[in-house]
Amino acid sequence: MLTNFYIWMEMENDENENSQKIAPTLQIAFSFTEESEEFSFYIRQILNFHTLPSLIRKKSRAIFYFARGISRKYSVMGWNRRISMREIESRNPAIFKTLSVPLEKSTLFNEYFTCQASRKDFKTTMLRVQICEVDQNEKDTVVLEMDYWLDDDLQLDFRQFELPFQPYLPDLGEVELNMVYLPTIGRIVIHYSGVTNLRILEEEAGSSNAQKPNLYIRGALFIRDEVFEVHKTEIQHDLKATSDDGCYFTKKLIFDVGRESFRFDSELLIHVVQIVEDGRKHVIGGIALSAERSDHWRQMLVSPRKSISHVHRLIPTAG
Repeated sequence: MLTNFYIWMEMENDENENSQKIAPTLQIAFSFTEESEEFSFYIRQILNFHTLPSLIRKKSRAIFYFARGISRKYSVMGWNRRISMREIESRNPAIFKTLSVPLEKSTLFNEYFTCQASRKDFKTTMLRVQICEVDQNEKDTVVLEMDYWLDDDLQLDFRQFELPFQPYLPDLGEVELNMVYLPTIGRIVIHYSGVTNLRILEEEAGSSNAQKPNLYIRGALFIRDEVFEVHKTEIQHDLKATSDDGCYFTKKLIFDVGRESFRFDSELLIHVVQIVEDGRKHVIGGIALSAERSDHWRQMLVSPRKSISHVHRLIPTAG
């Protein structure tokens, strides 16, 4: 009977995951005035803005880079080449930022910007859009990004339209978690964890402590969208965290979930945190595990009292 319940639960969650895979969408409008050579754009909002659960009250901000003279050449395989931020910055782009606003599933910006532009340059002009999470220190963390090229057939009559975002997965590193579920007492134990290929802050990498970055893993248990428990590992000082060799943590993270709320009402947020020289805590990246969004969680559920190990790619988050 219990096995049938687990099978039903996996089927239900697969359906939920598929129904939630709706791309975030930018609502925007463009206009161009030939006489004054003014290009204007209006950003209304982001729809379907799904983010990781958070320990802080996050805000959001949109940043636009209006860059001219960018080559649109394809790679030898016919793929669009990746335009680096260094190349964009070398073109002295016009940069526009919205005010920070409360981060919601539908985040409303409602702002209008104007810059000088010539129609003949549209084919080599790109608008990079970055959507950021903003923490309590007003630090921006990019969580969505898209490039939009201004073509001759661009709709410039100020009609609002929608642009979908592609998944944004910068190479922040990986976290390995060994998890076990103890159903009798309703407890989750992360008894061994490690990090590999981390992208630590450049200011720390170039400092006198470059050989010993201060790192730890933080876990937060959410039940019905409320923070229930927060635990962290010991601090490690190991540059191997930036390589395939990895850095490992032995302190256990123990969460008493409870048998009633474990299956559907709980979610586990994992952060990899770097302590920088001034004492600030920088979240390198995070993941969220739950019955709705994680195979790791579901495998742990169907194999109680057995350690289940998975490697997860870190996702950008402000905290």
